Amino acid sequence: MKQVIVKIIDTTTNKLVRDFSSEDIFETEENQAAKASILLNYEGADDKYGNLMTSSLTFDLLVSDARDGKFYHLYTGSETKYKVELWTNENQLLWQGFLMPDQYSEPYKNGCFFVSMTATDGVGLLRGKEFEGSYYEKENSVIKYITTALRETGLNQELYFAPAIEATNGFRWDEVYVSGNLYREEPKKSDVEFLPSSSMDNMYDVLERLVHDLGCRLFTYDNKWFLIGYNQQHRSSIEFLHYDVNGGYKGRVKQEVSSKKVTFYMNPNLTVVSPWKTVVVSADLDEDNTLVDEKYYKHEGTVFSHDPTQYWKIVGGADIGWTPRDGKWIATWSLPGQLAPDFKASTPTLLGATNFRTEDNVVGSYLELKDRIWIEKSDNMFVLKYFEFELELLSESGLSEKDNYENNEYANVLRYELLLNNEVLRSNFPNSPNYLEDALELDYNDNSYEYKEEVHKNKNFIEKRRNLSGKIKIDKLNIAKSGWLQLRIYPPVIKNIKRPEFHTTAIKKLLIKLIAKKDYEAKRVRQIDYTTKKDVELFHIDNAQDNTHKRFIFKRDGIVEDKSWRVSWKRYGVNESKRYGDAYACMIHDLQPVPHIKIDGDAKGILPPTMLYDFHWMEDKRFIPVRLELNFSEAKTAITMIENVYEEFFKSGGIFG
Repeated sequence: MKQVIVKIIDTTTNKLVRDFSSEDIFETEENQAAKASILLNYEGADDKYGNLMTSSLTFDLLVSDARDGKFYHLYTGSETKYKVELWTNENQLLWQGFLMPDQYSEPYKNGCFFVSMTATDGVGLLRGKEFEGSYYEKENSVIKYITTALRETGLNQELYFAPAIEATNGFRWDEVYVSGNLYREEPKKSDVEFLPSSSMDNMYDVLERLVHDLGCRLFTYDNKWFLIGYNQQHRSSIEFLHYDVNGGYKGRVKQEVSSKKVTFYMNPNLTVVSPWKTVVVSADLDEDNTLVDEKYYKHEGTVFSHDPTQYWKIVGGADIGWTPRDGKWIATWSLPGQLAPDFKASTPTLLGATNFRTEDNVVGSYLELKDRIWIEKSDNMFVLKYFEFELELLSESGLSEKDNYENNEYANVLRYELLLNNEVLRSNFPNSPNYLEDALELDYNDNSYEYKEEVHKNKNFIEKRRNLSGKIKIDKLNIAKSGWLQLRIYPPVIKNIKRPEFHTTAIKKLLIKLIAKKDYEAKRVRQIDYTTKKDVELFHIDNAQDNTHKRFIFKRDGIVEDKSWRVSWKRYGVNESKRYGDAYACMIHDLQPVPHIKIDGDAKGILPPTMLYDFHWMEDKRFIPVRLELNFSEAKTAITMIENVYEEFFKSGGIFG
């Protein structure tokens, strides 16, 4: 009786092929082929942490008439020209892939011989493919990246996903987004290239990183892609999130996992695996710790210049004004008999708050950041987090007097407020409780003139106008709690509106910079008498702040994201709220709670990757397959399997208390 059938399909004609005669059907059955000629191989791992369990099918085609190159037409440079399907005699599609391109071998001999062929699931071929350009620039869901890559294998298979780690807010992974900028490397400056190109990560690398960081194993079987969390492999019943080939969510599917007793031909090899004492999960945060800099206030004065106004919002009676950074006004005489010169501000210019105010109406009129900046406090009581704040304000004047400055009459002209969650952190308003600490260090400069060439009996000149400046620098401002950071710049506050001495408060310097650890680390240690340690490095990591592309972002129609969601995760089935890396570290411990065994050997029968397996060693034990070679010709399977042990640790601090 036939056990399996291998079919080769020409995808350009969608017909089954046999040989160059183009007959309609071609089949090679294991009872007609060479010994051990139909092998389905799953390249897994020696532990439970294998990620891409890629598969390949090797089979031999019989040449009974000794004809040279009988199957040479199956040699192709195309990755998807010839599709290979593995069917049971009950018409069930077990596996599909494509003939490997650029490979063909046969012996040079007379008589009957066999030509060896190999088909793969196409995952390895993703090394030569890149995403469409927008995938490296925009934000897309995690599922979108995975399904887009899998679609490029040529297999139109749907995805069944059992996540290892979930968001505590109930968002699915198709609602969790990552930035495409993660997968591109910006070009280095070049003296010879006008537009040097960026380096893009290929699909394979992106897929591998995502599957690894999700804590999952990916493989194909039964005409499906399975993406199963490490901590779900042991379950006898798994609930999958079902996605179509384009990443569209189709619902939840519960699937029972069958088990089967394993019998080995010869004594298998047994290895004892120890539990982990220490698990360390780390990630490079890749943060740009400069949150606000000169692009927020400086304009170079050309049509190509960056526009700082995009970062600010006008509130109340304030408006945006501009002041030359160097304080220089260029005066030119352009016409004969001109009564006064034309004045032009030198560049670059500085953005500021204009429309002077008085003490009675200054409150409620200011410039503030259009987008507040989320600041996340340290999640480790032994690791401090600060930010550096440096501000210098400048206001030009035509009517001010140095004597007034020296008499302290300008002490409160320049105003600012730094807030966290609408609570004032720093302010130099006179009624501020920390006024003496937060006051600006003031300086005053008189005007000066630099005369140039004579035009129309007048000399052009450069005027540096009188100005009042004030600055403050706070090297370490402790971040005691998370929240939204806001900065407000006020117009000049004057005493006499009939003789306004100042009109605009310009930002001469502004720097807000985080001082924090550059990497993330979660360390979980069990109190057991072992020295074993596992280090895991993640490429993707959670981050509540926006100063890095390495962060998960939540998107759902009609819902506004709460930044705190980004750093609240849980292991599947566990009531908790942890940082992503911490949940990952705990999961690794759960997978190896006690000493257990790994078995390698040749087992009787065909053992697919979707089942659990029973074997008696000291007692009845259940196992998870991690590497397989299914030999359909001899009805045996070379298998590596790990004992199915699982126990949850570090469950304190649940979501509900």
